[in-house]
Amino acid sequence: MKKCYQIDQLEYIALQCPDAGGKAVYRARPYVELFSDGVEYDDVNVCHLAGIYRESLSFPQQEKGDIKIIPNPANDKIDVVLNHALAGICKIEISNTLGAVIFRDDMNCKEKSHSIDTRQFVSGIYVVKLYHNTTFLKIAKLVIER
Repeated sequence: MKKCYQIDQLEYIALQCPDAGGKAVYRARPYVELFSDGVEYDDVNVCHLAGIYRESLSFPQQEKGDIKIIPNPANDKIDVVLNHALAGICKIEISNTLGAVIFRDDMNCKEKSHSIDTRQFVSGIYVVKLYHNTTFLKIAKLVIER
């Protein structure tokens, strides 16, 4: 099955080094996630190959699968679960498929789990982004089904 030309363009943008591609890279990634589950981005090596270097990160590197949304698909409540405890505050952002942020919340990263009431969300697909302090950590897809 052939992919749509626009999806190929989004994948091209999403795979770029974020330090070179800027906000467009982070805006393209949720859309690519909608069509390809489990996409992983190797920003360290991609940026290095592009000749872009940065200082080491201020938070510990996390392994794949470090955020889970349970249950998914969901109805009236979800739990955002972290596999690794971090010190400080994590920010959760939930966006619709148009990229509009519809929900924001903070959680203590040491607790590893945070419940969110999703009764006000309409059925559909959402993107959950997790930030530690001001640093982007992970993205996950959420499906609300009623």
